[in-house]
Amino acid sequence: MVQMKNRINLSPSKSDLKIVEKWLIEEDKLHNDGFYCNWNIIEKSFKSNELITFESNEKIIGFTVYSKRDIYVEIDILEINRDYRKKGFGKIFFKEIAQEFTNQNIIAIKLFC
Repeated sequence: MVQMKNRINLSPSKSDLKIVEKWLIEEDKLHNDGFYCNWNIIEKSFKSNELITFESNEKIIGFTVYSKRDIYVEIDILEINRDYRKKGFGKIFFKEIAQEFTNQNIIAIKLFC
């Protein structure tokens, strides 16, 4: 059995953002759904350092857009690439995000998506 190496990236680069944009465009074109319609929100979150990416075996397969308040965080978008859905990655991603925010003394997470 192959061991998956999963990790969150709290400071994604512009090239990471381009990877996310590419698969969102593809998802929009092929399936007419996804979060590419919210690209302006995603870019704004990146510029505000409120975007986290999720990697499995060094490949970006998910991202989240959030807003940090004093004692809580609001997650507006959390997406896993269509090719990786229904395999438990969303749950792993959320648990890792929740642990990171707990380490930052956040006491609640609001998930809107």
